[in-house]
Amino acid sequence: MRIGLALGAGGAKGMAHLAFLQAMEDLGVRPTIISGCSIGALIGAYYAAGLSPKDINSILLDIDLKDMTKFLDFSFFDSSGIIKGKGVENFIRNTLPVHEFKELNIPLKIVATDYWKREDVIFESGDLIKPIRASISIPVLFEAVSHNDTILIDGATTNPVPYDILKDKCDLIIAIDVTGKYTPSPTRGISSRIEMIINTLQIMQSAIVKCKGVDTAVAIFAQPELENINVLDFHKHEEIMLSVMPHVVKFKKDLKSKLNL
Repeated sequence: MRIGLALGAGGAKGMAHLAFLQAMEDLGVRPTIISGCSIGALIGAYYAAGLSPKDINSILLDIDLKDMTKFLDFSFFDSSGIIKGKGVENFIRNTLPVHEFKELNIPLKIVATDYWKREDVIFESGDLIKPIRASISIPVLFEAVSHNDTILIDGATTNPVPYDILKDKCDLIIAIDVTGKYTPSPTRGISSRIEMIINTLQIMQSAIVKCKGVDTAVAIFAQPELENINVLDFHKHEEIMLSVMPHVVKFKKDLKSKLNL
């Protein structure tokens, strides 16, 4: 059976993808093809390149304060983003075993957004690094990416959980939406402009997922709550992994049922 896996956007909340990937491995289930958006594109690339969920987890956690300063190469001349993104691109290049789509063990589709055409752009061949960099380019936070006469930004602005691009490639689709949710707090204000921008994008992302609905082609659509986790909360790794475990248990049960395991 051809199994498609769609890994959604969500920044730090995307760490939850690793728990679902590990659950699949525990059952001996391997995707035939993967699609990914933003953090889902990055994790999808690592996994498609042959890294285990534990390997990927180590890579994403092995960033100390010194590395973070290299990461955050601030831009003072480009108005499209606060961070140039070259540090992020170098990090991806140095930690990803392969740099071309054709070198991957599992076929991968990466979603970015054409800024001017306002539509998603799908990458599945050629250079692997630039599409990942484009797919994670949160507007205003990261500089947009120029590629073949187009300006590319975060794929989450058009297709945050890209399961639809797998429909003609597999028999069963698994989609993981890590948008999460927030509990209203009357006493908490908005801490910064960056938080305002990022949370506004998260609202838009949630609206896109709801409007898009769940296609009948999707056999399993997992939506862990990931309550009150922000896009940049990578330091909350343990909280993220603990909160997702009840959803992973249900996911394994559903997957076993769908595949008659």
